[in-house]
Amino acid sequence: MPVVIAKKEQSFLFSTVKPLPAVPKNIREIKPYVNQVNFNIMKNFVIFDLEISQDVFYVIDGRVMVQGFSDVFSDAIPVPGAREGMEVRADVEAEIFYNSSDSSIFEQVLVNMSLQLIEYRNIIL
Repeated sequence: MPVVIAKKEQSFLFSTVKPLPAVPKNIREIKPYVNQVNFNIMKNFVIFDLEISQDVFYVIDGRVMVQGFSDVFSDAIPVPGAREGMEVRADVEAEIFYNSSDSSIFEQVLVNMSLQLIEYRNIIL
C-alpha cells in the first residue's frame, strides 16, 4: 500500500539568455512547458533534472515568427526522511519573466515544485 512519507514545496529561479536570429520589433509571447523531470533520491535530498521547452513568438517585418528553445536545469531539494527506493510524485510548473535587448532575451525562469515521497508498505488488516 502506498504511504506518503514526506511532502515538500519549493521554488527555484534560474537565469538564461536566448538569442533570436534577428532583432525583433517586439516579443508577443513566450509559452513555457515542462517536457521532462527526472528525480534521484539520496538520503535527505531529492535531486532533479528538469527540461523546460518554450516557444517564443516575436514580430519581424510585420510577420509573427516563432523560435523554440529547450533548457535543462538541475538542483537539489532537502527533504528530511528521503531515502533511495522511494517514489516521487511531483507537480511542476514554470513561468518565464523576461527583458529583451537587440536580438537577446534575458530570462528568469521560475519553477514551482510540489513533491510527495511515497513508500510502499505491507499493511496487515
